[in-house]
Amino acid sequence: MRDLTKAESLQAHQKILGEKGTLKVLELDVTSEESVGRAVREVVGVEGVVDVLVNNAGVALAGYCESTSIEEIGRVFDVNFLGVVRMFRAVVPHMRNQKHGHIISISSVSAICASAGLGFYGASKSALESLHQSEAPMLANWNIKLTLLQAGNIKTHDPHMVEKLMVGSRKTDSEADAVYDKHIRNKREAYSNFIQLGLPVSEVSEQIFNIISGKIWKPVVQTTGEAEELAKKYFVDRTWK
Repeated sequence: MRDLTKAESLQAHQKILGEKGTLKVLELDVTSEESVGRAVREVVGVEGVVDVLVNNAGVALAGYCESTSIEEIGRVFDVNFLGVVRMFRAVVPHMRNQKHGHIISISSVSAICASAGLGFYGASKSALESLHQSEAPMLANWNIKLTLLQAGNIKTHDPHMVEKLMVGSRKTDSEADAVYDKHIRNKREAYSNFIQLGLPVSEVSEQIFNIISGKIWKPVVQTTGEAEELAKKYFVDRTWK
């Protein structure tokens, strides 16, 4: 967890649910190789193994090529893609040595079909999916499984989720800026309403648990029926068309 001030609420939630076991929260910033390495070393030092990694950290960005700075685009890829690369590099050596492991990465339907204004977010998730496809056959040599969870709309517990959505800040000219700004305002309003209709976090957590426990085993899993239908629509063989 990057922000340890949220640790108490997480631990309190565990007690409310009556979950057994010990929940230990570690500081971890996926944009820092030092932070990643320190957290993984602490886990291995206490537990001796790393059985499962869930890559869940992510940031979203609304914007277009003209209206978004290179630095803002870089921030999205640093978290959503390079953050996963850093985690892979930290845990895979341990999983190879123990001859087993499971890496689950939270992707998005935006990797399949990015909506207007979310192209950079979708591109970062597409990069993540390419990484999984490339790594999976090799890591299978050490009995390391890889699973992508293509998330659809999720209703989070964070009431400020929409406000936290990064928005491109690059300026062009007054006419273009007015068009871009209007669209982004509409996007944020629609996003706010869309979230309320999303799948509860608890159901997504249950899917992750089922993947870890082996009840679900596919290299790519969609969180909702809508996400699955979207995948079927776009993942077709166009060779003979």
